[in-house]
Amino acid sequence: MHRVFLIVTLATLALVLSAVSGETVAAYKIGYWTRVRGYLMCRGGYVETWASLKTSKHSNDLVNVATYFGQFDMTSYAHNPGFFVSIRADCGCGGEYFELPLVPSGYQYRDYSMLAENNPYEYRVIDLANCSARRNPHI
Repeated sequence: MHRVFLIVTLATLALVLSAVSGETVAAYKIGYWTRVRGYLMCRGGYVETWASLKTSKHSNDLVNVATYFGQFDMTSYAHNPGFFVSIRADCGCGGEYFELPLVPSGYQYRDYSMLAENNPYEYRVIDLANCSARRNPHI
């Protein structure tokens, strides 16, 4: 009976330690963290679409979210700074994608995700009909 209790206790301890250590490593990766929030509008109405957080060095999507009543809120990590938001929508500007300006460097936190979580970059309300708000008007 004591042997079974000892084995169960050791197995539980091993699971708890592996879960905690894995969580700690994931929460403090070396690189850059950012969090962005905003609302997407098109001529006074909310835009229901997909928003992606990317880096300027690589075009791969880091995070994809569906907007809800035009609202998006994303947090992500990358090895290199230079985050921006790409939206798959057209509100009269032409082109399939609408890329927002780069997240300022003051909102890209090195090696610590909690700073990004507590200090998001606010794009505020973005009217996609305002074609001059695009990061790259040639897309």
